[in-house]
Amino acid sequence: MAGANGSLNGDSLPHLPVPAVHAEEPSRASQRQAKALLKRLQVPFEPPIIQWRVVEQDRTYGKLRGRVIPYADKFAYQERLNQLVGPVGWTQAVSVHTTPMIHRNQGERSAKLVVTCRLTIHVLGSHSSTGEEWVVDNNAATSAEAQAFKRACALFGLGAYLYYFFRGVWVDLGKDRQPLSPPTLPDWATPEGWKQGARPSVERLRDVPGAVPEGFDPQVIHEIEGMREALGAQIYRRMLKLMAMVWEPKQIADPQLARQVLAGMKTAENRMTRAAHALETIGKPAFEEIIRSFHLKSVSDFGDLTVLERLVGALEAKAESVPDA
Repeated sequence: MAGANGSLNGDSLPHLPVPAVHAEEPSRASQRQAKALLKRLQVPFEPPIIQWRVVEQDRTYGKLRGRVIPYADKFAYQERLNQLVGPVGWTQAVSVHTTPMIHRNQGERSAKLVVTCRLTIHVLGSHSSTGEEWVVDNNAATSAEAQAFKRACALFGLGAYLYYFFRGVWVDLGKDRQPLSPPTLPDWATPEGWKQGARPSVERLRDVPGAVPEGFDPQVIHEIEGMREALGAQIYRRMLKLMAMVWEPKQIADPQLARQVLAGMKTAENRMTRAAHALETIGKPAFEEIIRSFHLKSVSDFGDLTVLERLVGALEAKAESVPDA
């Protein structure tokens, strides 16, 4: 498979000469040939070959973001093998079985289709691996077989570098819930970088959904989250809804609005504290009578900060009228 620049699928060198192969006894290369072949198998695919699958979504800082993982089509793996050892230089043997019925989700039950692929590269030997898919999926057999085949290839080094993205990369998604633009591959995930010696870290690539947009102070979001305990869940959720029309602080799209929400929550905390002090002075019966006069069931039932300020003013006025003990 040729890349966009016309180069071969990750390696422009011709395939190794393969001695005659007998099905019952795979031929073996010299140690030097085997080492050279294994080295070529490890070279990453050309970037245009890589595709990205969205495996998780989250709305943060007002943006829809998705965790994506890279993959290459099964045919890219086959083409690489054909380039390096020729079509008769490798074979695969596939076996299929199903599991007993197990829980899938929301009470659904289904069996899984499990495919085992034994991949033989005749100058190297054999490796086996498995793939699985729910049998109710339309393409269960195709998906499971491709997964098993690619996992077997990775045991030889082919495509193994993609597993360093096992936690994925978070990117912005469009209305179609697909990446607005593909992530930039690190040097070690490109043929050129790999051949120049770039390698992934032992600690595999990690990323988080909440990449902070320009102008956002993450400390503001952190402080808003901390106000939940100070205000209580009921008031906290109501203020997020009233002031920003969101359920979580990280869903706030505008940094200025986030600062306004934090200021409003701190104001509410201050007024709730003043109301508690008034309660200590005037007692519960008088306290509840004033609350009812505002057509509220409790002090935390306020509709907005203006109502809360008027309520606290009435409570403090009542407290001031109480003679000193």
